[in-house]
Amino acid sequence: MTPQSLPNVLLTCVTKAVDVDGQAIRTVEGLAQDGKLTALQQAFLDDYAFQCGYSTPGFLMAGEVLLQQLSISPIARSKVDDTIMNAVGAHICRCTGYVRYHAAIKKVVLATPGLVTEG
Repeated sequence: MTPQSLPNVLLTCVTKAVDVDGQAIRTVEGLAQDGKLTALQQAFLDDYAFQCGYSTPGFLMAGEVLLQQLSISPIARSKVDDTIMNAVGAHICRCTGYVRYHAAIKKVVLATPGLVTEG
């Protein structure tokens, strides 16, 4: 997968259904494969990184896109925190779950081989 072939990311709260007619859409429910949660979904559960049905899906999907991007273009370990903030910074959580979301994403980024370099 090249950066140009990464799927477009749309804000569902402002996207009309007619604008995605005929397009493939992946939702939180579509991430699991054969009933097995992704590493990030599991980390969200394990680390209690969920608050409500409003912000959690956005943070989870942004985290999954980040993991895809890092699999193509790994980053230095020293840039992990800033990279996560850039990936999820536009998402708003009224329940102040930012710390847990960030920690769960970081846990998966650091645990997944090939996403982080030591440089």
